[in-house]
Amino acid sequence: MPGRLALCAPALCARPAPARSPAADRGTSPPVASGRQPAGAPSAPALPAPLQASFRFEKLARQVVVTLVRPETQQVVRQIPPEKILRLIAYLREVVSATLDRAGLDRRA
Repeated sequence: MPGRLALCAPALCARPAPARSPAADRGTSPPVASGRQPAGAPSAPALPAPLQASFRFEKLARQVVVTLVRPETQQVVRQIPPEKILRLIAYLREVVSATLDRAGLDRRA
C-alpha cells in the first residue's frame, strides 16, 4: 500500500539488558547443563511484530500526521501529533484568521 512503511518503534522493540547473575560479578560463569538455561532462569521476551506507519497531510492544521498501526489487527497504536493537538492547531488558526480579518490586516497563509 503506498504511503506505508513497516518499522518498529524504538520504545516498543528495545530489548532489555540481560540479567546479571552473582557468578558474573565474581568473574565466573554459572554452570549450564547441555547448552540450556538453568531451571528458573527467565527467558528472553519475544519481540513485538513490526508496526506499519502511514503518513497523511491534515489540511486544516497544515501538519503531516504519522499513524502507527499493528498490521495483524489494524489497531492504531499511536498517532503523531495526537488528534487533540490537530484540533487545537486548527482552532487557533481559525481564531487568528478571524482576528486578523476583523482588524483589516493582511494575513499570510
